[in-house]
Amino acid sequence: MPRTFTSQPFIAALTIVGVTFFGTSLWAATNYVDAAESLVIGRGRYTSQGERALQICQVSQRLKAIDEQVDELQQKELSDYFNDLFSVRLNPGEAIDFSKTTSRENLRRLNSEDSHVQSSFEFKLAKQAIDRDTQLILHNGAGFAFLQKSKFLLSSRELKLMGLEAGAQNLAPFNYRFLNTSNWLFFFIDSAQDATRYGRESVFLDPSYASEHGLIFPFVMDPWDLVAQGVLTAPEIGKEYLERLEKNYPRTVARLHLLETVQKRTFSKSERAVWLTTHIFDEGTITLSQFLDEQNDVLKIFRKSLGRYMFTLDDYRLFAATQVAAYLIRLKQKNFIDYTKNMLRLSWPSLWENQNMTRFLIAEAFKNAGLPSRYELRIPEAIPVLKLMDPCERTLISRQTISE
Repeated sequence: MPRTFTSQPFIAALTIVGVTFFGTSLWAATNYVDAAESLVIGRGRYTSQGERALQICQVSQRLKAIDEQVDELQQKELSDYFNDLFSVRLNPGEAIDFSKTTSRENLRRLNSEDSHVQSSFEFKLAKQAIDRDTQLILHNGAGFAFLQKSKFLLSSRELKLMGLEAGAQNLAPFNYRFLNTSNWLFFFIDSAQDATRYGRESVFLDPSYASEHGLIFPFVMDPWDLVAQGVLTAPEIGKEYLERLEKNYPRTVARLHLLETVQKRTFSKSERAVWLTTHIFDEGTITLSQFLDEQNDVLKIFRKSLGRYMFTLDDYRLFAATQVAAYLIRLKQKNFIDYTKNMLRLSWPSLWENQNMTRFLIAEAFKNAGLPSRYELRIPEAIPVLKLMDPCERTLISRQTISE
């Protein structure tokens, strides 16, 4: 249907814009309106020029509000999320300290048996490699052209509230209602092998901003991700979950046993849980809604247990380096040749074809220790575009770029 020009809404929108920005500088007004126009053109839903003008007006006002209180909005989302996940009662101003305290407690608990390796050469080498190779913190999506003029990278929930097109994955029932993560932005911190699933356009996050505002959690985007992590983060409940599947879906279990026989290997608990869960859906045995209802008590415990593996970025690097060092020291006793190869790969990654060797080693170390092997970085609500890095130049997006 061709878009038609409707004069009255358009004039009304211009009037509202004038009233909204009365008393502010012309530059500021233009800045927010330009950013809003870029967003609406890229993600808006309108059928006429008048509707578009009204939406630009509304979005520009919201962008101004976010700009004036982005820290407060982030802290509010943090406290709401923590109150839900940890069953605590935090005020927004307490959320950041709570996240840092919880991160340090998790670090001490999970590294308690391996803290002695932190004086080893293996730890020093692993820490240097991990610090170096976790600088590129990747976010994939679509329609990033609007970032050239926008002020923020916004969460799916924020985009939806503005009436704009948002990420379908984060607004799916599992993510929106069960995980309650639609007001967060997600970044790959380890393996980005399936990043293009979420869009073919990329931006990187300023590592300094990530260290100050980001939190690391086990990677969860789909129900089978939660199951894969949950059998490791809550092993007793994970055992109960597998027993349920074996009782309720014997045909799917029989297929898994046949696959193990053909491949001559035994799946790990995490692999079994993921395979059975995904194939229950693939076979049409159960719908997602039915699955969430049937396994609700177990999945809630899995979700809550993710908080026991939450870290700040700096604590995650220390956690990962400790686990990699412990893994290498054990490997040194079992297979000195593989140990030597891995040490060389950490020391001179440019000499090897696989540039992701550090991430591979982290995953292997976590698996060897029975820990979740994939993690993601999250930031709530909104991220200033000035804290994003150009995906080609890998330098911070400049003010000049945004204003052009």
